[in-house]
Amino acid sequence: MAFSRAEWTQFATHASSTEQASTAILSSAVAPEEVDQVYRPLAAMLEVKVEAVRRGRAALSAFLGREVRPTPIIFSVTGSVAAGKSTIAELLQKLLAAYPGTPRVDLVSTDGFLYSNAELARLGLTERKGFPESYNIPGLLDFLRRIKSGQPAVAAPIYDHATYDVLPDQHMLVNQPDVLILDGLNVLQPTGLWATGLRVHAHSSAPADADLHNMLLTRSQREQAAAGVAGAPKNHGAGTGTSLRIGEDDVERGTASQSPEDFLRSGTSIMADVADFVDTSIYLDASRDDIGQWFLDRNFDYLDEARKNPNSFYAQYLAVPEEEFVRATRMVWEQINLPNLVENLEPTRDRADIVLRSDRHHRVQELLIRRP
Repeated sequence: MAFSRAEWTQFATHASSTEQASTAILSSAVAPEEVDQVYRPLAAMLEVKVEAVRRGRAALSAFLGREVRPTPIIFSVTGSVAAGKSTIAELLQKLLAAYPGTPRVDLVSTDGFLYSNAELARLGLTERKGFPESYNIPGLLDFLRRIKSGQPAVAAPIYDHATYDVLPDQHMLVNQPDVLILDGLNVLQPTGLWATGLRVHAHSSAPADADLHNMLLTRSQREQAAAGVAGAPKNHGAGTGTSLRIGEDDVERGTASQSPEDFLRSGTSIMADVADFVDTSIYLDASRDDIGQWFLDRNFDYLDEARKNPNSFYAQYLAVPEEEFVRATRMVWEQINLPNLVENLEPTRDRADIVLRSDRHHRVQELLIRRP
């Protein structure tokens, strides 16, 4: 089902008008008009889906004659790098939490399941960061299995964009929320892409343009990666939910504890996809040219933030001439992120339950909703 912006706006009357929802609008990076006309109705529709799941659970309990324990409902937000996934996921988290039926809404980014920069360097995948093979997919699937089985206090690793790496020994705990929002590039990708990517690209020779990634790794991080030591960032970004430092022995990792090579050598087949655990998926769509410009704009935002945070990964580029920063950023887009979008993200768009198509100003112009 397709809805134009004008058609969708009429559903704003169904949205929550609580004080908490109003606060979410004011505290969001999204324009208030966009929140009011697009995302509040979207949150209202997601709440309808929550209630439908609960009614189905109650009907199943009545049929079986025994209680079916509730487990978190999972919504996912995906799309290209710089498409606004984190911003929209955070906004939906606030809007859904305004409803009395879903007061506890947690948010987890699949970026936390990226292999660390040191591990990517060891595997020869530094230039493939963000591609399917750069993620610990067995660990992510193990996390989702635990969530959907109703386990309490499930640990998820945390990624810090300021340091451009996974935070060592730091996790957030997801403790049986009403709703879990999963934000990431790879939530609609089949698991086979991960295994195939590892077999094809891991330990491959460095590409001719390997200097490109010098823009994205500090000298100290490269030296630590070469020595097999993960750099411990001094600045820990704020995670969603409860974050804490946990030792290896405190977290049940399951398949996450295996190295990628050991997992592939074991001959184990993974039949599950991340999408199998998601109740409703949202894909953020826009033209490739617009996303490329947003990627450049976002990197300048990171550069501005680095002026206030000397520990930021981007602080090293404050002295780089602007034209050189633009050139390198565009190279990263054209040689890494755009191919990833074309090869691994756009082909998954049709798997989404909801597609939001935005113009160059981040204004949603069309919504596509899969028929139930």
